[in-house]
Amino acid sequence: MFKFLRKYNKWILAVGGTLLMIVFLIPQAIEGLAHSAGEERATRATIGEDNQRIRNAVWSEVNREMDFIRRRERFEPFFPRLGRIENVGHWYLLSLEAERAGLVPAPGSIGIPREEIEAAAVGTGLSPQVIERTFAKLFGVERLIEAYLSAGESSDRRVRHFAGRILHEAEIEYILIHASAEGVDFEPSDQQLREQLERYGDVEPGEGDHGFGYRLPHRFKLEWISVSADAVREMLLDREEMSRVEQRIHWNRNPDGNLPPFVEGATEVPEEVRLDLLARLMDRRVEEIARYARDQLRASQRGLSQVDGYYLLPDDWSERQLQFPELAERIRDRFDLELPAYRAIGDRWLTLDDLDELNGIADGETTRFGSEPIGLRELVRSARELDGSAVVQIQRYIAGPPLVDLAQNIHIFRITDVDPRRAPRAVDEVRDQLVRDLRRLEHFRRLSEQTSEMERQLRDRGLLDAAIGRGEEIRRARVSICDLNELQMRLMTQQSLRLVPSTIPGLGRHRPTLEAIVDQARRLDALERRGEAVGEEDRGFILPAEDRLAVMVGRIRDQSPVSRDEYELYAQFGLFTELIRAEESGGEADLAEAFGFDALAARHQFRILRDDDAEIDPAELEEIDLDELVRAE
Repeated sequence: MFKFLRKYNKWILAVGGTLLMIVFLIPQAIEGLAHSAGEERATRATIGEDNQRIRNAVWSEVNREMDFIRRRERFEPFFPRLGRIENVGHWYLLSLEAERAGLVPAPGSIGIPREEIEAAAVGTGLSPQVIERTFAKLFGVERLIEAYLSAGESSDRRVRHFAGRILHEAEIEYILIHASAEGVDFEPSDQQLREQLERYGDVEPGEGDHGFGYRLPHRFKLEWISVSADAVREMLLDREEMSRVEQRIHWNRNPDGNLPPFVEGATEVPEEVRLDLLARLMDRRVEEIARYARDQLRASQRGLSQVDGYYLLPDDWSERQLQFPELAERIRDRFDLELPAYRAIGDRWLTLDDLDELNGIADGETTRFGSEPIGLRELVRSARELDGSAVVQIQRYIAGPPLVDLAQNIHIFRITDVDPRRAPRAVDEVRDQLVRDLRRLEHFRRLSEQTSEMERQLRDRGLLDAAIGRGEEIRRARVSICDLNELQMRLMTQQSLRLVPSTIPGLGRHRPTLEAIVDQARRLDALERRGEAVGEEDRGFILPAEDRLAVMVGRIRDQSPVSRDEYELYAQFGLFTELIRAEESGGEADLAEAFGFDALAARHQFRILRDDDAEIDPAELEEIDLDELVRAE
């Protein structure tokens, strides 16, 4: 027996060790398999009234499909009119809706070459089966969107009527009577002013009824000093750096190779050499001054704490900070310049638009926050107390980076106070504007009451007399409900089609007025086709435009119905049908609303129980028959 053990001891140890290892690892393997299977069977989301479960295994497959879509959508969206697919749940619901509608073909049946499938698999690291399945679902979703957009096809008769109306051109002459604050003897009461402010105080200017809106824009106060480029240039001309010896050395070196050939012993240095040297010295000195100013300001801020790149300022900072007049004196003494000009606007609030009126500093730029230069407007807008910016860090009471304009003037600025965008707190903040708007509104109401009188004057005396009496000029225009040039531009640039009204000079793209004019012109056209007489009184019109607080007084001079050739040219591309769909469905906005994630989730009663990166809750793992699992493995 011992002889046998000695002879086969290595085999016995190997086999025995293996058996022991198997016995040791089997419980762990079974536990791992159980956990893996449990994780796959865990519920990731629910759908429908009965809260049907969506298992982790299904979600993993959808995640792989979404991975392919994300990679491809980095270049362009699959569905431009819908926009990019938002998340895994969005893709799951989109493809589910297409599948339930029977619009998703079998994978591999949509005609995509096998080589393209395999190339996509290699490029993404996903299996060809995933690629094929995703393409099939994408095709189904595209058919779903097309079916939605093509629902409710219009009859040929309706399309012709629609095209005939929107492309019917009318040639008109008219005057515009705009309501004005000076056009009426009216003083609004304090109660009316308060009501007007309460209604439109938090509305952006121009966005409320009649263009009313009183929300105050970002406002601020500034101070700055400006170092004159002329002063720097004059200082350099008196320095040794611009001596004749230095000019000849620069001429001989010709660092850029752009100067005339050097002539040994020449008595005169060419003017272009002198200017080139001066330009180089100027660039260097401007940078030195800007850096010196920046360093002086930073030194005064030393010791202040910072959070996220912004300084935490003490209460007495306005007294402790380096005052700009003192900084101007330091720059003067350091560089032997005339005293830089100091200016402060602290007695009134400035807006971003006001910056354009500040000569010099408005043209300055800096590359402090990136390779692209930015100017004062963008810097102020990015202030922490206003719009804020993760990149451009500007704050009140801390000087911004020095700005240099095209003439090489240097400007150092600081925001001294801010009043972020807000609604007015009291009538007095916008009293003048409130009074002016209420007077305009009252003037328009009185003009609207005079339309019968205006019609009589237009009929009896003509448009010229009305223009002279109102002090208005007569304008002429060709108008239509649809701007054909805009439509052609959208076709050429492959933009989504929508009806854009033509412009009425002085009134803008005002569709209600255009529709009234075109409908009147078409009635005149119908009368003329029947051989009935059309008088001047039939051509005149008085059209109040309430939202523009204006009244249009005019007459139709001529008209051009859409021709058969023009109609057939655009009809063959489905143009008019597409426009009808956009008019009735709301176009892309309606499409995004119908197939956006929120709409789909509500429609299918879909609820995600865990985010993609959430940990698996052991309580969600279902009981698993371990024996059955082992047999299956």
